[in-house]
Amino acid sequence: MKIYAPEYYKDFSCIADRCRHSCCVGWEIDIDGQTHGIYRELSADYGEKIRESIEEGEVPHFRLSEDERCPHLDERGLCRIITCLGEGYLCSICREHPRFYNRTRLGTEAGLGMVCEEACRIILSSDGYSSFSVIGEEEGEDIEAEFDAVGHRQRIFDILSDRTVEYKKRLCTICSEYKKTPSVMEDGEWREVLSSLEYLSE
Repeated sequence: MKIYAPEYYKDFSCIADRCRHSCCVGWEIDIDGQTHGIYRELSADYGEKIRESIEEGEVPHFRLSEDERCPHLDERGLCRIITCLGEGYLCSICREHPRFYNRTRLGTEAGLGMVCEEACRIILSSDGYSSFSVIGEEEGEDIEAEFDAVGHRQRIFDILSDRTVEYKKRLCTICSEYKKTPSVMEDGEWREVLSSLEYLSE
């Protein structure tokens, strides 16, 4: 099976110490079984520090500091596991974030989640959101899907990309084709929705 991703996907890399909302602060960081086994066997100097930082349990995870920082995040905002051992020693969540994967009838699609500020910057500044390319292959069987999500998404992208039509009319066309009630709000209404959301930080 092929793995597809939007054109902008290849442009993503973690901005590390330049990130204003580090994913290494405020989130519990689970350790996958394979990496947990590697950490248990590490003989390098930093291996003992890693083992001391792990909260064992049903799902092992790093014990956060009082200010909810990962114990391996240094004062510069860099990961000590990477600086001491290399990226190959990261657990899967740290290695993959903010990437995600969806199985479709055409193969697996990779994407970037908008929980990351650098992913947001790339996604919102890209014109290549509707163009996908093959980034790899994986073992597995094709899946059958009654609902052609990929085809419908392409149709929606096509409608949205037609700049000869006023934006609200494009939305209404989508609503009409997919039998949804249009909910086109004014800027002030959107501001009210956004201001009601919970703040991650100041």
